[in-house]
Amino acid sequence: MPAARPNAALTADVVALHRSGGVDRVLLVRRGSQPFAGRWALPGGFVDPDEDPQVAALRELAEETGLDLADVALRELGLYGAPGRDPRGRVVSSAWWVRLPEADAPAEVVGGDDAAEASWVPLREVLGGPDQDDDGGGRGQLAFDHAGVLRDALRRDAAAAPARSIAVRFDLPDAAALAAFDALVADVLPGFAADEPGTLTYVVHAVEGEPLARVFFEEYAEGGHAAHEARPATAAFLDRVRELTGGAIRAELLVPVGAVRP
Repeated sequence: MPAARPNAALTADVVALHRSGGVDRVLLVRRGSQPFAGRWALPGGFVDPDEDPQVAALRELAEETGLDLADVALRELGLYGAPGRDPRGRVVSSAWWVRLPEADAPAEVVGGDDAAEASWVPLREVLGGPDQDDDGGGRGQLAFDHAGVLRDALRRDAAAAPARSIAVRFDLPDAAALAAFDALVADVLPGFAADEPGTLTYVVHAVEGEPLARVFFEEYAEGGHAAHEARPATAAFLDRVRELTGGAIRAELLVPVGAVRP
């Protein structure tokens, strides 16, 4: 008779995203019990024996934050089951994500059940690093493996949504080409911003430790990127940049507005 195998517990967690006032936020709860008491985490909890994981995710979200999304279809993110992710034992999480419609203000939330507090937290505070409070509950250090779950959800969100911001890296071959690139950017950027009401900002960053590299960051209002790409001035600008870089436009990354800047 084969030896009995230990069972793994199943939980369901939710990444709820919302944008209001020009700021992207994620819904977090401050844990009221161990493990990780006092730390911020994604809303979630254990799935009942006769319960579907998505139903459990919606139930836990309502119990811990007061946010009722029973009429909203969650999107499945994936399973997270790395050994050691939960100090209580072998626990596998079924993770779900949703982006709520943009509004002037996010829905009101309040901590409930085993959550001491619930809050819509700006993504910059969550992704910006540890930034610990005295009680070890800094928003930049989420409990369990929830930071990785959140980053996976942001990648899904960026892929599913129209581009609102874009970062493109250019590698210049020598100092002369770099100087010409900087001069070109200084000449055209003010005109781009003035000519396109759908554009919020253009920024060019140097890359630390790589003096011949530049990252061109553009942030748009809804629909602004498509309008920008269709402009003859944009095509002329990119043709000139390709000449200067020898075609070395190494990478292109779409990111949610306000989440991560180069």
